Amino acid sequence: MQERLIFLIGAPRSGTTLLARMLGAHSAVYQRAEPHLITPIAHLGYYAKVQKAPYDPQNAEQAIHELVADLPRGEEDYLDALRAYADTLYGRMLATAPGKRFFLDKTPAYALVLPFLTRLYPKAHYVVLTRHPLAVLSSWVESFFDGDYQVALDHNPLLARYVPARSWYASRRPTSAASAITSASRSRRRRSPTARRATRPEASATRPAWRATPARSRRRSAGGRRRSRRGPRRSRW
Repeated sequence: MQERLIFLIGAPRSGTTLLARMLGAHSAVYQRAEPHLITPIAHLGYYAKVQKAPYDPQNAEQAIHELVADLPRGEEDYLDALRAYADTLYGRMLATAPGKRFFLDKTPAYALVLPFLTRLYPKAHYVVLTRHPLAVLSSWVESFFDGDYQVALDHNPLLARYVPARSWYASRRPTSAASAITSASRSRRRRSPTARRATRPEASATRPAWRATPARSRRRSAGGRRRSRRGPRRSRW
């Protein structure tokens, strides 16, 4: 089943809905909006736990680890059981669309459980969509919080969650040019000064430590040599 699964990975407001519709238009691809099959089973206590639950998550975590330790193949048996659950639901949903060969699952929250997902389905297809983090934040705040950045970030530190998750995937499972799709965003130039000021603290907390880049424009002199036209120029974020 896993060879027939396509996981579209991306942060909210990064363009995943549009890309999912484009991929879903293919005659061999079946697509539905965010089924969230993986999110719950990633938090059963073995890989991650639910902090606010009507039961004691500490007890559940201890119990599931003890149970898995006693299985004949340990963690592999546990993954087989979870995969059987997801395979059944994916397979039966796919059966409702005759002629469709692949199931496209576009659930942004999967970006937050990628270590678990890639162990559960190591042979599935992964399409990773990236967008400039500040453009993601701006779109999210303007769409759902009426431009109130403080309320939005208090509700969900979006960049602090999704940027490291995407970096984890890129460092451990490099994507090929065919499966990694980048949205070249230039929206920061079009955003208002208020939006730029509001996003600046968040950007400094999540971006790498950029340094001045000695980018020099060169031109040939009359003698045929290249000579510097201007000195070092600071790189822009």
